[in-house]
Amino acid sequence: MHFGDGDAGLQFDISRKQLDQFLQEFRDSNRLSVRFPEEDVTDWNGSLEGTDVVTSSFIGCIRKL
Repeated sequence: MHFGDGDAGLQFDISRKQLDQFLQEFRDSNRLSVRFPEEDVTDWNGSLEGTDVVTSSFIGCIRKL
């Protein structure tokens, strides 16, 4: 997907029953790699430093729903 300013982004759905596992893995991770095995595209790699704080904010929002 692309945001309004043209920057690329990722969007995906997480089922409610997998949410706790996703949040724990996201919180505990330090690097994100996205590979495109059947494309001639360089892998995307990024730091996940700070995911503990972000995850805490996500959980706060989810609890308010």
